[in-house]
Amino acid sequence: MIASPYLATMFECRRIRSLLADSQITPAFEMAERLAASRPDCAECQFLLAKSARRSANFSAAAAALKRASAAGWDSKRIQFEQVLATAQSGQVRSVERELKQIFETDLQEAEIAEVYEALAYGHLAAFDAPEFLKSLDYWIEWRPDAIQPRLMRAEFFSRLQKYSTAADEYKALLQIRPDCIDARTALGECFLELNLANEAAEQLQMSYDQKPADRTALLLAKGLVQIDAAQKAQALLLRFKDTPNLPVRSLILEELGRWHMDRDEPEIARGYLAESVRLAPESTSAWHSLSVVFSMLGKSKEAAHAQEVSHQTQQRCQRLFNAVTELSAKPESIELRMEAATVLFEQGLDKDAVAWLRTILALDLHHREANRLLAKFYHTSGQRELELEHLKLGGIKASEPY
Repeated sequence: MIASPYLATMFECRRIRSLLADSQITPAFEMAERLAASRPDCAECQFLLAKSARRSANFSAAAAALKRASAAGWDSKRIQFEQVLATAQSGQVRSVERELKQIFETDLQEAEIAEVYEALAYGHLAAFDAPEFLKSLDYWIEWRPDAIQPRLMRAEFFSRLQKYSTAADEYKALLQIRPDCIDARTALGECFLELNLANEAAEQLQMSYDQKPADRTALLLAKGLVQIDAAQKAQALLLRFKDTPNLPVRSLILEELGRWHMDRDEPEIARGYLAESVRLAPESTSAWHSLSVVFSMLGKSKEAAHAQEVSHQTQQRCQRLFNAVTELSAKPESIELRMEAATVLFEQGLDKDAVAWLRTILALDLHHREANRLLAKFYHTSGQRELELEHLKLGGIKASEPY
């Protein structure tokens, strides 16, 4: 009976390691969080929490758990390994290049090699360095040709650049290796939608939905069903998930329902759905455009003009951001393009994303005046005085200067 708590902890740690090895990061983190809370004195429990937090990109939680693991006596080399990967994964790959080289020269276990490749890939992605990101994925796949994660990351990257044919080919190749990969099949269906291949899209998305009914899959499937004249089935799917707690998906479902009623000459019902959609997602160009059409159908010309103007402005911002990101994939050293992306994101009210872009500028030029000024302004607005002063100092900006 005395050994029972120890054996239970050992079993839980083994389960967490198994989840991490299978790249099931969210359930691993949740389990590690519960275990570490119940066993604050267990060095391995704290270490596994740090590892799962780091792989979830929760770097502050990872750092705190590493401190506790170290204080509880966990191996210092394992601690340092996690610290280096956390730095790399956060986008600061260059600052730990020497340490990463040393890590690769040691006798790593297979799971550790995969973690290094993962951290490098996410780090280059966080730094918006497309050439290095793709190169790291190539190395990863060369080392382990049947690995799913790097192929999925590469396909998602091409999809975000709107290279849907290339992305679709990547997803098809991935599904040859893992036919049961729901994420890949759903994403392939979405690519087919973008390529106006409605029948192919509906087929893939129906398979995904049958395997695992989910709000976003239902939304995409409904879009495909509308295009193949199965509108009633599409509406039933949308209504089933219209109250999903996932607000970004809910806004898109409401937009689709609004458009569904608009196409059936029911503008009053459509207006209700679309108004709620733009409230949840005020940067949705398509929802504002549909709302403009609905207002016109209702004879409300002033409201229609306003909605159309908002749609036009959001479209311009989206296009500016897309252009910056696309051009940056070929010019990863461009500070000007990074600044443009941050500026657009601030205009969209996506401050945290804008801050992430500004930080990539500081990785290239720590004392960049405008990037530090914008960061100082952000931290001033959010009441983080220490960080505000830090960036004023880095940018050589006097505290008396207006933002």
